[in-house]
Amino acid sequence: MHANDEQYVTWTAFTHSAGGFWLTNVAIWLCAIPPLVFAYRAIANRRRLLWFLGFFILPFVFVFLFAGMFLENWLLLEKKFMATPVLGIPYLILLVEAISLGLYLAFRRGIGGRSER
Repeated sequence: MHANDEQYVTWTAFTHSAGGFWLTNVAIWLCAIPPLVFAYRAIANRRRLLWFLGFFILPFVFVFLFAGMFLENWLLLEKKFMATPVLGIPYLILLVEAISLGLYLAFRRGIGGRSER
């Protein structure tokens, strides 16, 4: 909960420094802004801003509270539940990814926005 992958790589390569921290954040935003603008423009709903903000903010809340606080900190690190790694990735993380993929495959028709028969 103290750093993301990008900051970890920066710290490993350049040690802990304010310059490295800000350089990493600027690089992340430079990569993130174009797809965000594209996504906002692609929303055809009359409440475009609300939909955009909802899909932009709610996943972060979910990831922080559920994935970060519950899955990673409590279940994985504290309780050591499914903590054995495979290629450096704990079984619990692989399980969550498999569930996410399964949910996507189950609901992908509705995500596309087209009505398919």
